[in-house]
Amino acid sequence: MSTLKPESDINPMLSRRRLLQTGAVFATVPFMQGIARAAGAGAVNVQQYHQTDWPDAFNRAFSAASVVSVPAGLVCDGFNSMVTIPAGKTLQVAGEIKGEGKGGFILQDHSQVLGQSGGHCHNLVLDVRGSDCTISGLEMTGFGPVAQIFIGPNAPAEMRNLTLDKLHIHHANYAILRQGFHNKMTGVRITNGRFTDLQGDAVEWNVAINDSDLVISDHVIDNINCTNGKINWGIGIGLAGSTYDNSYPEGQTVKRFVVANITGSNCRQLVHVENGKHFVIRNIKANNISHTFSQNAGIDNATIAIYGSDNFLITNVDMVNSAGMLIGYGVVKGNYLSIPQNFTLSDVRGFVE
Repeated sequence: MSTLKPESDINPMLSRRRLLQTGAVFATVPFMQGIARAAGAGAVNVQQYHQTDWPDAFNRAFSAASVVSVPAGLVCDGFNSMVTIPAGKTLQVAGEIKGEGKGGFILQDHSQVLGQSGGHCHNLVLDVRGSDCTISGLEMTGFGPVAQIFIGPNAPAEMRNLTLDKLHIHHANYAILRQGFHNKMTGVRITNGRFTDLQGDAVEWNVAINDSDLVISDHVIDNINCTNGKINWGIGIGLAGSTYDNSYPEGQTVKRFVVANITGSNCRQLVHVENGKHFVIRNIKANNISHTFSQNAGIDNATIAIYGSDNFLITNVDMVNSAGMLIGYGVVKGNYLSIPQNFTLSDVRGFVE
C-alpha cells in the first residue's frame, strides 16, 4: 500500500508510503490502434482466427463478433502483447491464455471478461479503462505482471460501475491494484473472491481520493507473504488517500467505502486504511495474523491498521491467534500529522488457542 502521488504531482515528503511505479509501466503499453470497431454478431472461437500469434487472432476475432471464446482445452500461449477488447464486447474463457508478463487485455466501456469452469489466465494483466466493465469467474496466476487486474492513470477521467466477482487469484504479486489519483471511479463492487499465496496485496486501492461508493466484501484471503524484499507489500486489503491533514479535507481522503465479510489468515496485516473518511469495516474473521509474514516489508503487524482517519466504524471482529488492532496517527518521517477522530469500535474479540 503506498500513498504518494506521482512525483510530478506531490512532494514526496507528504506521504508515508511510496507510490508503486506501475503507472509508468502501463503507460508504455500501446493502445492497439487500428482495431476494427464493427459491432459484430454472435460468438466465435478464437482458434479459427489463429494464423501467426494469439494476440493477432484475438484482434481478428473481436473485429468479427461481439463474443470471443477460448473453449475448454484450448491453450493460447506466447501471449505477450496488449489486445483491446472493443466497447461492448465480451471475452469468454473456458480454456487458458498464457503469457510471460508483457501481455493482456484492455477493457473499454461495457467490456466483459467472463471465466467459465476451468477458465485460466496466466501472466496477463487485465487493464480496466472504461465504465460498466465486468471481470468474473476467472482463475488468475503469474508473477510476471505487477498486478493481475489494474485500474490506473491511462483510464478516462471518470468511470463507473466496475464489477469484479468470483475471482480466484493466487501465486502472483498484486491481485487487484488501483492507482486512483488521476481519475474518478464510482460504483465499484469487488465480491466473492479467493486470494491466496500472494507477494503483494490482495486488493490495493491507492491514492483513490476521487473515488466513492466502493464495496469490498465476501472474500477469503490466505498467505499474503512478501518474501521478495519489496517495501510495503503484503497486505490483505489496503486503501489510501493522499496527504495527511488533521482537518481531513474530502479531496485528500479515500472515502465512502465498505469492507465486509472478510475471512483472512496467514499475513502480516489483513485490513489497512490510510487517510480514510466515512467508511465501515465489519464482519472480519482473522486467524494467525502474525509478524512472521512479510518480515522485511516495513509494515506494522495488525489485524486491522488504521492511520490518520476520520468518521469510521469497525464492528464484529474476531481475532484468533492474531495481532490486535492498531488505530493511530498519520505519520510521515516521524511527524505525527493527523489524529484519528470520530470513530466507533464494537464487538471486537480476540482469542488465543
